[in-house]
Amino acid sequence: MSATLKTNGSFIVGWNDILGFESVLEQVPTHYLEEVIVPRMSDLRDNLVRRSLVDEAKHDDVKAVINMVEMRVISDTLAVVCPVTIPAWPSWLSFFIYSTTLHASMFDIGMPLRGAVSCGELCVRDWGVFGASVVRAHRACEAFDISACVFLPDAADAMTAAFNAPEVPTQQKMFAEWYDVPVHPAGNTQRHLVQLLNKGFFLSEEGAALGDYVREKFSAHGKSIDDSSVQRKMCHTTSLLQWNRWLWEHGRPGNILTTMQRKAASRM
Repeated sequence: MSATLKTNGSFIVGWNDILGFESVLEQVPTHYLEEVIVPRMSDLRDNLVRRSLVDEAKHDDVKAVINMVEMRVISDTLAVVCPVTIPAWPSWLSFFIYSTTLHASMFDIGMPLRGAVSCGELCVRDWGVFGASVVRAHRACEAFDISACVFLPDAADAMTAAFNAPEVPTQQKMFAEWYDVPVHPAGNTQRHLVQLLNKGFFLSEEGAALGDYVREKFSAHGKSIDDSSVQRKMCHTTSLLQWNRWLWEHGRPGNILTTMQRKAASRM
């Protein structure tokens, strides 16, 4: 672990619940955890930064920061913490690279995440993460009725300011967009900035029905999907992914957060 993370300071924190993981822990035998679940999560934790650096990071500033991003497993939650540097844009770009890779990878191994992102002063140690931003993210995360990574207002404001700085290089990447996120009680929505999965996630599922893919991942490892709350999350997640894929196909002009990597015409 970097010594930088054994201190107090300004951090971005992503609080990610693993949907259905409590039931997995309660139902599967220990040998299944040891042979299937833990090795997959260990591989993600140990190799996530390396894969992200190879595939995504283009700037030395980003490469330096992404090596300082840390993930901690707390029961059925993955906490991702990233120190905020000066200037702040490498930190936000690093967080996006890491978090997008984490969400796509966890979804692919049948452990969809429901995350909330906040930022602020934290006390970070080898064995714990403490601060008001953790509390905000934890409370908000429980209300989301979907598998998605959602930015709270403080994070959205800080991120927008960071990317609008004059020294930020032009990025040909789509990071986030505003979306009506389903929340409790059922039927309500709140407008939030959501992290978008990158084009590679959808290329891996090209030709497959997203609804079937979502059902497969929500039910993996013996998880029950009969409950109405799980059915709602599956439906909402399918809609989000369909919308996300549509953005990649058609896109729209915008600022650094919504610039498209490729036009639909090139694919035709």
